[in-house]
Amino acid sequence: MAIDPYLDPATGLLRNRLGITDPAAEAFFTRLLIAQLEQRPASGQFDLTDLQAIHRHITQDLVDWAGELRTVDIAKGNTFCPVQNLRSYAAEVFGKLVRASHLRGLPREDFVASLTAFYGDLNALHPFREFNGRAQRAFTTQLAH
Repeated sequence: MAIDPYLDPATGLLRNRLGITDPAAEAFFTRLLIAQLEQRPASGQFDLTDLQAIHRHITQDLVDWAGELRTVDIAKGNTFCPVQNLRSYAAEVFGKLVRASHLRGLPREDFVASLTAFYGDLNALHPFREFNGRAQRAFTTQLAH
């Protein structure tokens, strides 16, 4: 089995700067940072750089790799985008979003369908070692407004 540099070998838990071992405490901490994004939104380009900025904001006090693309392959039931394909698949996913004019001006039904498809693609990309769901939700919340 490959060594995962993101995990503490002694505990098997994700390394974090604050030594948090309680998932509820970590979730509470990140919720506070997500709430701050309303006052400090991403650039509005709605690209990989914006997603990385959101991830960085949410995790900057927790992990050394905040906003950085993962360096290992990961799976949760299904395998996510292989690490060697992250940038090319991200270009494809965000390229579709650009070609769809960031979903602006769509009728509600089309917007919901398009946002759902984009969210699925973003989840398959899973560009970070952890905290993808929180970053994706914050990103798509900003996209929807």
